Amino acid sequence: KIEVPMENKKSNHTPMANDAKKEFVVNYHMNEFCNYSCEYCYAKWGIGDLKKEIHNDLDKVEILLNSLYGFFSKNHESVRLNLVGGEPSLTKNFKAIIKIAHRIGFKIGLVTNGSVIDEDFIVNYSKYLSVIGFSIDAVSKEVMKKIGRATSSGRTLNIDLLAKKITQLRLHSPGIKIKINTVVNKNNFSHNLRSLLYKASPDKWKVFRVLPNVNPDSKITDDQYSTFLENHREFSHIMFPEDNNVMVGSYVMVDPLGRFFDNTCFDSQDAGYIYSSQITEVGAEEAFKVINFDQEKFWMRYDNENLIGKMAS
Repeated sequence: KIEVPMENKKSNHTPMANDAKKEFVVNYHMNEFCNYSCEYCYAKWGIGDLKKEIHNDLDKVEILLNSLYGFFSKNHESVRLNLVGGEPSLTKNFKAIIKIAHRIGFKIGLVTNGSVIDEDFIVNYSKYLSVIGFSIDAVSKEVMKKIGRATSSGRTLNIDLLAKKITQLRLHSPGIKIKINTVVNKNNFSHNLRSLLYKASPDKWKVFRVLPNVNPDSKITDDQYSTFLENHREFSHIMFPEDNNVMVGSYVMVDPLGRFFDNTCFDSQDAGYIYSSQITEVGAEEAFKVINFDQEKFWMRYDNENLIGKMAS
């Protein structure tokens, strides 16, 4: 079985030695809305009125992104802004925000379910991206529907069409990195994703273990998670497994209202988030002080050999 380390080391908010030149990543959850309804989705903030989401006001977005870049670029030569959701491509001003982030100086990543990424976006906007990640948990329509990766009318992602989109992305933006994100849950732990991985040929494959406190019915056992990893061992060179311990407290995240939030409460029985004040009001440096962030775990997530561990022969 593939062993995923379970260290839970503490760290402060200052960069570790030799890490300053590495790319630091901030995840901006642009919106809560998505055209899918995955049963394990953790991107829920109970905002209610979508008009409150900061993407509606480009002036506020610019203040937010300038503050984030100014704070994190002090200690890191490169800062990547990951645009996530919800489904970020359905966000008002989505394309304008990409241009703003690029002008400010961010490297830009996008995490999407891929359903509404079209030729116009690929031709005119992929040039701004350094990374694009597709959230894919299954290749079978039946399994996708069980998970909730389908529209209200039951439409699921066409994997062959996705593969063509990836080919187009590489043609128009040769330097772009392709990533696949997979959440292992009760519906897909025995599922085979080899056909997708061979078609997409991603540069990186992130394999998350479903967070049990989001939807307890989706949780899996240690053996089930290990089974999924073992069944895909041929992709260990691109596989970055993230068990629950690795995920919790290792991400810098901003919610749709422009607040830092952390998921360290998911380490206990009390599901929920810790929130900062709005960054546009107090600035990123002040807002970040209330956030629990383990920088050692953050860097560990980018260490493929550390995450994979020793595999039985």
